[in-house]
Amino acid sequence: VNDDGKNGSSFCYFWHKDTLITSTIKGYTLSLVQKLGVTNSVNVVDVNEVINYILKLNLIDKDTATRITKSQFRSFDFAPRLARWILDGHQIPSEFSQLSHGSPPNCIWLIDSFGNAKLTLLTTDSPLKGNPLKVKTSLGTFPFYERLKDVPDGETAIYTGSSGIGNKRFLEIATQNREGSAAKTLNLKVGKEIKFL
Repeated sequence: VNDDGKNGSSFCYFWHKDTLITSTIKGYTLSLVQKLGVTNSVNVVDVNEVINYILKLNLIDKDTATRITKSQFRSFDFAPRLARWILDGHQIPSEFSQLSHGSPPNCIWLIDSFGNAKLTLLTTDSPLKGNPLKVKTSLGTFPFYERLKDVPDGETAIYTGSSGIGNKRFLEIATQNREGSAAKTLNLKVGKEIKFL
C-alpha cells in the first residue's frame, strides 16, 4: 500500500487485544510494533474518503470536514476523531495491508527525562559474554544487568529497560546515580546508530 497520502503520510489503525491504535504508517513508524510482534497488518485509511463517509452520516459539518482534509495537524484534527468513529462502531472505509517496514535501524529511539538511552534492540539481539556479563558495542563495552536497580552507583551499563511488551523489552544505557547522565557523558542522541561487536 502507498504510505503517502494526499496531505502527508497515510493513517492506519489496528487492534492489540482490546486496545485500538491509530497511527501514521510511513517509514519506520510501526517497525518497533512489528519487531515486538504486536501486529503484522493494519487497516490503512484515506483521510478524504473517511471524511466523505462521515459527512454523509452527518457526524460533522462541511466546515469541519474541509478543515480536517486541509489540516497540517491531522494527528490532532483527524486521528482522535478516527478512533472515536471506530469505537462507535462505524464501518470506516479502509484497505487491509501487511506491514513491510522490516527491522528498525539499530539505534537510540528515545532519550528519557533522566538521560537514559532507549535502544531499538532487545535482550535477545545482544551477544552477552563473560562473567560478569558484558556487551561490546560501537559506543564502547558495557556491563549488562537485568534491572536498572542492579547497576552499581556511578557505573554506566546496558540493562533490560521498561519499554516494550510482555517479556520483550528494549535495552537501555544508563549511568546510575551520578551527576551527568549517560546521554551527556557519551554524547548520545536520538537516531545515533549502535552496533554490537
